[in-house]
Amino acid sequence: MQNYTDANIFFAWKAVLEGAHDADTSAVMIVQLRDDTTGQLIINRTYTATTGGVDNRFSLQDDYFYTPNWQIEQLAIDAALSGHDFTVSLLAADCEPTGHLGYAYIDGFGGQIPGNDVPEPASLALLTLGAGGLLAARRRRKG
Repeated sequence: MQNYTDANIFFAWKAVLEGAHDADTSAVMIVQLRDDTTGQLIINRTYTATTGGVDNRFSLQDDYFYTPNWQIEQLAIDAALSGHDFTVSLLAADCEPTGHLGYAYIDGFGGQIPGNDVPEPASLALLTLGAGGLLAARRRRKG
């Protein structure tokens, strides 16, 4: 994100991660915010999924840890950093590369909290097409 001026970056995520061997080699979700202007790591959050429930965002079913609800992240940006360039990094990892299965879903990046009032892309596309059709019909009537 270049020249970002909002006070927060919000987004939502869900994950499904295959269970691991123990807490030291467990599946993990990492969220980081880096200020590219200064080169500093501003936020570094780690959510670990392991037997014993290290992080309460995850539930366990069979051998998979999953987040039953969308997790809303708020990355607060100090006012002194307004206008800087930022990189948001998300990593879903396991004990070794390709050692386990996993999926991470990301949605709703922006300066406002993602919510239920934001139309899904298909609904938004239908509304846009409908409005375009109405405008075209109106032009034909005038012509």
